[in-house]
Amino acid sequence: MENELKEYWKKQEIEAKKFKLNAEDLANLYDLFYMITWQDYLILELNKMEGWFQKFFFRMEKIVTPELARN
Repeated sequence: MENELKEYWKKQEIEAKKFKLNAEDLANLYDLFYMITWQDYLILELNKMEGWFQKFFFRMEKIVTPELARN
């Protein structure tokens, strides 16, 4: 089981290195955040992902709209 998990993470690292976003991808992903409704946010809360969502959004904001970024 442990070897399978190590193999899984190794494959994930290889695939992650291939993943890159261009400027248009970043802008589209940032726009997607504004399409999230309060109902969608409730689902994030139920799955205990709202913290991750907030942090990711703020990281994206610093890149896409640095003049609006919160500290």
